[in-house]
Amino acid sequence: KYLEKIKPYEVHACHCTDLKSKIALSQVINLKEVGVGQTFEYK
Repeated sequence: KYLEKIKPYEVHACHCTDLKSKIALSQVINLKEVGVGQTFEYK
């Protein structure tokens, strides 16, 4: 409910997020994968 309320543009699920959780998240937000060595810069 929290993510539905704040409506982030996209969310990057880390490697330890299980498949069931990724499926549930993808139903309410734009879910993206994370790769090894990937870095993010938020402004």
